[in-house]
Amino acid sequence: MDGCFDMMHYGHCNALRQARALGDELVVGVVSDAEIIANKGPPVTPHHERMVMVKAVKWVDEVIADAPYAITEEFMKKLFEEHSIDYIIHGDDPCVLPDGTDAYALAKKAGRYKQIKRTEGVSTTDIVGNVLHPPLIDFWFPPFSNGVDEIRVPHFCLLLYFSLLKFQIEPNRTDAAVYARKIRF
Repeated sequence: MDGCFDMMHYGHCNALRQARALGDELVVGVVSDAEIIANKGPPVTPHHERMVMVKAVKWVDEVIADAPYAITEEFMKKLFEEHSIDYIIHGDDPCVLPDGTDAYALAKKAGRYKQIKRTEGVSTTDIVGNVLHPPLIDFWFPPFSNGVDEIRVPHFCLLLYFSLLKFQIEPNRTDAAVYARKIRF
């Protein structure tokens, strides 16, 4: 199996678990920063950190650094001869190169490709999106001087709000303006 494994999450771990279940050992290629930049844009997590995270997963037996984003004949030969792998494994989500071709076409053509189920509901792209544009949630605040008592705020603002409350022995419910000044979005 190979992958970018950027901002390692439970979807990655589930993919590694599924891949390991297909054989006796799991060899994982971690795509280089340069290959990710060329095909998807810059990774959030640098290559050496992604290598450490993948190595730490209990289903992984061996890690190969600087795997190519697209499977090449040269890389397949290295995998089959030097690492004695039987199959190249990837999730059922499409992996398309910038030119529109399938990154796993050669492995499929050689009959050495196996597919696993992608973990729905989680992706690095979604995680980055939530960090850059946090979802808004409804929360009741003490009544503000303008009569508003419910607003939608990013979840990290609530942490600041509760941190402020923690330091007040008995919060005065009429001092809502103090909280409003501290919560900016």
